[in-house]
Amino acid sequence: MFTILTIRGNIPVMNMGKISRHGFINAAAERNATLDYIDKLKIATSSTEKEAAKLSGGNQQKVVLSKCLFADADLLMLDEPTRGIDVGAKSEIYSLIRQLSQQANPS
Repeated sequence: MFTILTIRGNIPVMNMGKISRHGFINAAAERNATLDYIDKLKIATSSTEKEAAKLSGGNQQKVVLSKCLFADADLLMLDEPTRGIDVGAKSEIYSLIRQLSQQANPS
């Protein structure tokens, strides 16, 4: 995570092609993608323009997870995704991971 960047600056960074054309970022697409992940992962923030460093540890983890999901990777390996965050945030992160896993593998 780039702590000096905003949430909007962090989420799409691993797949800029998804929000840009010919080297130019589509600001509306960037904002919509950010708002979508804020909603999906329940990132507690007052604005997409909030610096990532000013978020709680749990919300920072959600931003990192959002970046990975936005990248549309075929495989996502998580190594201690809740390290250093409080118990409530841990529970929420693991719940999100279970939901996402079930969506990807609806057996």
